[in-house]
Amino acid sequence: MDTFLAQVLLVFAALLVVGALQVISIRRRRKLRTSYKLLLVAADQALKLEKKDPAGAQRLMDQAAAAAAAAEDRERTELRQKAPFDRRAAAELRKRLVEDLRAHVAARRELQRDSPTDPSVALALRSIDDAEKATRQHLVEVETHLQRLG
Repeated sequence: MDTFLAQVLLVFAALLVVGALQVISIRRRRKLRTSYKLLLVAADQALKLEKKDPAGAQRLMDQAAAAAAAAEDRERTELRQKAPFDRRAAAELRKRLVEDLRAHVAARRELQRDSPTDPSVALALRSIDDAEKATRQHLVEVETHLQRLG
C-alpha cells in the first residue's frame, strides 16, 4: 500500500474522531475545550480564505489541527498526572476516555459503511482498534483511581 495513502487514511480517521468528539460536546452544550476552540476558529478562517487561496486554507487547517492535537495532549497529560490524587481530574479524564470510545465506534462504523471493500480501510480500522484498546486500558487505570479516591 502506498504510504501516502496510509497517512491520508490515518489523518482521516483522526479527523473523524475529533469531529465526533466535537459534536458530542456541542450537543451537550458544554464548555468547549481549547483544542476544539482552535479547530473551530481555524475552520471559520479557512472557509473565508478557501475561495481566494485554497492551499493557504489547507495549511491553516493543518496548522490548527496540529495545534489542537498538541493542546489536547497537554490537557490529557495534566489530567493523567493529577488523576491518581485528584478526583475531579480523574472524572474529567474518564469522561474524555468514554467520549474517545464512542468516537472510535462511530469512526469504525463510518469507515465500514462508506468503504467496506476498500483494502486500504483495513489499515485505518486496525489503527482504530489499537487506539480503542489503549483507551480501554487507560480507562481501567482511571476507574481504579476513582475507586480508590472514593
